[in-house]
Amino acid sequence: MSEETHYEMLWDCEYCGMEKLLGVSQRFCPNCGAAQNPETRYFPEDEDKVTVADHEYMGADKHCSACDTPNAAAAKHCINCGNNMSEEGEVERKIDPSEKKPVAAPPPPPKKSSPIFMIIVGGILFVGVLICGLSFIKTSAGLSVSGHAWKQSQAVQEYKQVKEENWQDKVPTKGEVISCFEKKKSTKKVEDGQDCKMVKKDKGDGSFVEKEKCTTKYKEVPVMGQYCKYTIKKWDDLKPLTSSGNDLKPYAPKGKIKTCTGTKIGCQRKGKLTETYTVKFKNSEKKDKVYTCDFSQKDWKKYTVGANYDGSISMLGKLDCDSLKVKK
Repeated sequence: MSEETHYEMLWDCEYCGMEKLLGVSQRFCPNCGAAQNPETRYFPEDEDKVTVADHEYMGADKHCSACDTPNAAAAKHCINCGNNMSEEGEVERKIDPSEKKPVAAPPPPPKKSSPIFMIIVGGILFVGVLICGLSFIKTSAGLSVSGHAWKQSQAVQEYKQVKEENWQDKVPTKGEVISCFEKKKSTKKVEDGQDCKMVKKDKGDGSFVEKEKCTTKYKEVPVMGQYCKYTIKKWDDLKPLTSSGNDLKPYAPKGKIKTCTGTKIGCQRKGKLTETYTVKFKNSEKKDKVYTCDFSQKDWKKYTVGANYDGSISMLGKLDCDSLKVKK
């Protein structure tokens, strides 16, 4: 004998409309005699629950494929038509509505864009396409070298003690901690009790049982950590030294660097040197229009003021520096 308490599933007669018939006790409609259709079984509301007295569960009902009559699991032949039930399948079991996964709502229809918005977007796209197209359309122009420009920038670093801050486990080994304080570093999920509910389980024979189902609840809690201020000796960037001019005689940036033997506080060193060499071109027809191209120092010096070249100018007014050719 099962220790579970079994309750009657309910079903409604499809032929005469009689409602809330009992799934175990009433296999046929008491009003019209129609056989119970197991597909129409449903779970009762709490106020309609009926206990099945001394119920011995033998297994889920079998569905007779010959006459659609449900038969007990132990039946060898259909109680209605005598069909062999040994190879017939079980009836479909119902799922507690509270256990069904909610169907995802269809995505909302896309919002209709306002005419003004569409005009703005269309305008932006048109300008983008226009700019792209104009960059490929080029015209030939006569050019002459009108001048030169150059600039050099020398990076400088100084070895000093600087103040920084970071999480305690990120403080460099050579860092000297000044102070630390507790600060929220992240969050984590921790168990926070359980959510429990009674769930109905269709046994497939016209009855159902109830069981408590619990799921663990979680909550987000802060993960604290020590955040520290510290000092550390390191090379730090200073304002670079620069030099510039409009001639063909570039020179290195001037300025005193406090170089030292070894690494000491206050010592300075030079870093990367950045150089830019620019040639200016004037349009032979449009005297007020000036174009520029950057070259290596070696090539930069080859362009003599007054020398004439042919070059390609885009519709956007930019010189294609790779197109320059000495004018014959």
